[in-house]
Order: sequence, then C-alpha cells, then structure tokens
Amino acid sequence: MTLNPRIHAIVSLSLYLLLQAYPTLCAAQAPDAPSRLDSLLLRLHDPLVDSVRREVHLGIFMELAFQDNARALAHLDTCIQIAEAENAIRSLGRFYNNQGVIHNISGRPDQALKSFLKGAGIYRIR
Repeated sequence: MTLNPRIHAIVSLSLYLLLQAYPTLCAAQAPDAPSRLDSLLLRLHDPLVDSVRREVHLGIFMELAFQDNARALAHLDTCIQIAEAENAIRSLGRFYNNQGVIHNISGRPDQALKSFLKGAGIYRIR
C-alpha cells in the first residue's frame, strides 16, 4: 500500500517537528528543571514596573503560601506596599484577605482577624 504523497509529506514533517522538539519536551519534564518559584525569583532581578513587580511578588507568595509562611508573608507585604503606593484598592483588599488566611493557618487568629477586618474595611470604603 502506498501513501498519498501529500499525506506522506505531512507525516514526514510531523515526525521531523516531533524529533526536533523532543529535547525541549524532555527538559520541560526533567526533575531538575527550574520551578515556577525559581523563575519568579529570577524575574525579580529584572527591571520591572511596579505593577508587574507586584504580580511577581504575588506569584511568589502563591508558590510559598502553604510551605513557608514567613517568606510568603514577606512577599505579600511587598505586594501591599506597592499596592498602597499605586492606590490599588481592589488588590489591597485581596492581599489583606490572603494575609489573614496565612496568619490563620499559622495559628495567629488575632492577627488573622485584624487582616480580615482591614481587607473588609477597604472593600467597604470603596
């Protein structure tokens, strides 16, 4: 059975592209490939506008949130500082809520309540 020349060309091209992409696909699944956290931490060394820097810190917070609460809160504090400087009210409410969640799971209910109330107050004045 012979293949239609057009189908043969498509199959050949597909195989060629797959073989060319194979090393990249393997590297993406390698256990020593940089994690999302590593990529975000590297990105902090780039010159970024504040809104992008805030989102990078938020991404780092999300990666660390349930693993290393102290480091996560440090990055969230940076998000809060940038959002306050930018007057990003909506983001501030969300950040204080996230802060409350981390304080709560860390066994600091009083600080969690303060953060939740601060976030709710921000949404109330908006």
